[in-house]
Amino acid sequence: MAGLLGASVLTAVVGGQIALSQAQAAPTCNGKAATSTTFSHGTIVGTAGDDVIIGTAGGDRIVGIGGNDTICGLGGDDEIAGGDGNDWIDGGLGSDSISGGLGNDTVDAGDGFNSVTGGDGNDVLTGGDQDDVLNGGAGKDVLAGAGGDDRLIGGLASDSLYGGAGDDDLSAGDGDDWIWGEDGDDWVRAGGGHDSVWAGAGDDEVYGGGGDDTLLGAEGDDQLFGEKGDDELEDMDGTNVLEGGSGWDTINGVMDSKP
Repeated sequence: MAGLLGASVLTAVVGGQIALSQAQAAPTCNGKAATSTTFSHGTIVGTAGDDVIIGTAGGDRIVGIGGNDTICGLGGDDEIAGGDGNDWIDGGLGSDSISGGLGNDTVDAGDGFNSVTGGDGNDVLTGGDQDDVLNGGAGKDVLAGAGGDDRLIGGLASDSLYGGAGDDDLSAGDGDDWIWGEDGDDWVRAGGGHDSVWAGAGDDEVYGGGGDDTLLGAEGDDQLFGEKGDDELEDMDGTNVLEGGSGWDTINGVMDSKP
């Protein structure tokens, strides 16, 4: 909820418009004051232009429509759809469902158990401390899980996935992807393309899929499977399983010597 500043504010519906109470100073969203929006059938609706929309302490439904919107969900379990344009969205507190829509969107899911979809465009999606699902969709996306046991899903383009803390599930899809499992016992499938995977700390399980991949283990007992393509597998720490699969593979590890 880093983008929200200011005192608490009361809202009211006046002639179908969301009006800010004058009793207290209005909050801002990413440093911007809220613009006029419409309240329709329980949904806060923006315009075709560039809107600044701030939710309430409860669970809100927010639709940005068009333009490059700035949206703060605030509290509660929110449903937020950015719509067309390059949007900036902060889910805030609560377990939120967020869709960036068309455009190059930046989404901070905030606290709670969140589900975030970037949609078309080159998106940057960041989870919180709980268990989040981040789906980049089309475009060259950056997905960062932060804390919790997260599920990160790349798309057809070349994506960058960061698992963060927790036991994460990372699937990159097609494209030449960069994947960092980071801390925790992670499950990684690189998919198609020439991918680079750094498993990070923990007991990780990594599958290269198609393409010429580079799979690097780290601390912990890892399992690295190159599968198709000419792969490079390396893990010098822990008791590991390294299997190249089909193709001309290079494997660097430490042999298990038994008496």
